[in-house]
Amino acid sequence: MMSTAERDRLLSIYREHRVRFDSIATARRRRSGVCEVSRPASRAPGGELSARELSVLTLISEGLSNLEIGERLMIAEETVKTHVRRILGKLDAKNRAHAVALAFRRGLIAAPVSQAA
Repeated sequence: MMSTAERDRLLSIYREHRVRFDSIATARRRRSGVCEVSRPASRAPGGELSARELSVLTLISEGLSNLEIGERLMIAEETVKTHVRRILGKLDAKNRAHAVALAFRRGLIAAPVSQAA
């Protein structure tokens, strides 16, 4: 088991490394002209949906479950869940149905073609 003094020493070293890393990263961003944002773009409401997110949203509108969407797109169910969370965040939707309704209104997805005989 680690002693309190050893733990404090390691935490101190970690903090020093973090401060150095943050200052180097900030200097590089300034030199490269990259601007900083307060939160990731993927969580910013109103962000543009990626092609994959549009595919997931289209399949949601067809009534498919996360598992079925994953099988159709050949991705893991957890990946589908991540896409759904990002879609909800970008559209500022309360749930999947709300996301589909907003997407239809905004023209992001089209109504499914009916399969009449």
